[in-house]
Amino acid sequence: MNKAKVKAVSPHIRLGDVRYNKELILSECSTASGEGYQYVVFPKDCLTGATLGDLASQTVVTDAVTQAKQEIAAFCGKMGITAVLESCTLPGLRCICAADPMLVGSTRAKIDEIVALSQQEHRTVAYANAGEGESGTDFVYSGACIVACEGELLSAPEPLPRCEEIFAIQTLALSARLGYARCRSAVIGVSGGLDSTLALLVSCRAADMLGWDRGQVIAVTMPGFGTGSRTYDNALALMHGLGVQCREISIVPAVTGHLNDISHPLDRHDATYENAQARERTQILMDVAGDEGGLVVGTGDLSELALGWCTYNGDHMSMYAVNAGLTKSAIRETVGYLAEHTFESVGDILRDIIDTPVSPELLPGTQATEDIVGPYALHDFFLERFICGDSPRQILDAALQREELAPWRDTAAKWLRIFLKRFFAGAFKRSCSPDGPAIFGMSLSPRQGFRMPSDACPDLWLDSLD
Repeated sequence: MNKAKVKAVSPHIRLGDVRYNKELILSECSTASGEGYQYVVFPKDCLTGATLGDLASQTVVTDAVTQAKQEIAAFCGKMGITAVLESCTLPGLRCICAADPMLVGSTRAKIDEIVALSQQEHRTVAYANAGEGESGTDFVYSGACIVACEGELLSAPEPLPRCEEIFAIQTLALSARLGYARCRSAVIGVSGGLDSTLALLVSCRAADMLGWDRGQVIAVTMPGFGTGSRTYDNALALMHGLGVQCREISIVPAVTGHLNDISHPLDRHDATYENAQARERTQILMDVAGDEGGLVVGTGDLSELALGWCTYNGDHMSMYAVNAGLTKSAIRETVGYLAEHTFESVGDILRDIIDTPVSPELLPGTQATEDIVGPYALHDFFLERFICGDSPRQILDAALQREELAPWRDTAAKWLRIFLKRFFAGAFKRSCSPDGPAIFGMSLSPRQGFRMPSDACPDLWLDSLD
């Protein structure tokens, strides 16, 4: 029923390599011609890559694009086929050349949109989205290609369940960055907590995708002054269970020496005491990566970025932050799903990690994060509504109506004030966040996410709650 005889393709490009991408386009057109197609629809800016940024407007690029388009037109003219490089409407056919980020739910939504459009316009609609080879600085691109004719879906990718799609976005992003950087290993600090657990699972799947041995994932556990036996044991069990390279490096001697060097009493358990540990761990990971030709995989999540609950240039920093687009709540959900459906061999370990109270474990004794900054379930709700533009009063009223947030109705206003204060105060940390993929519609990337200055005053927002 494909009346227009159209094919949508998304080749694996090289970002900025116009000559290479031109040859890909010519090859796809030759193949499609042999298959009897009249049109081949490509993603937006397929010759350069849609994520080339300001480089795309430089003369060396624009001249190469002009030349490539002339060569493609001449080739296709001889083959009797049309290469569609820009969105257009033709008789009986609409072509959509896109560069839409892959977000949770976006594939299903786009399929529904294309089918409905083809029915509404009584024509064939072909959609080609940017894909492999695009920059993973802030987004992943799915390479989804969809063709529908008068309300009938002719070809499309199979949408994934929510948690599988989350995991797919993360693993696609990391594997692409590891490949681009020609890394020989992925280096990750493993604490036995939720965030590093998911990041380790992502690293394992990315290694599998690249055809690596699991030993090329270098997992380092770094016990310190506040490390508990439960997280320590889970970290070791998980690393061994996944078959990664396991290293243990205590930070106690190095941090003790450092604190002595700066004349900081070891019994003064303040921010300096805590931050010194986080920065020592980051230094170890960075230097191991340097030794091993690796990339440091970040573990910090969206909730921590929003609250500024990370040490500047400590756990705040990495070479690629796979969890940067996920709230703590979403990470908990995803790890739970993976324990049941993907990593069953370490399922018991994963379930115990989920049940472990969240803690930075930087102080001797018990240190529960949610007792200090508040419940993540609340903060994750606050964050989503705040980024969408709701006022603090609207956010609070909505929170009080949510059944799952009922346990905190009496304290929601207090925690919202803390959220606002910390969100504003921690903006400077987000201003220099490492690359990492957005997963849902909300992002705190300083490049393409929610942007704000590092020195904005929160009083107007706080006062609106009075």
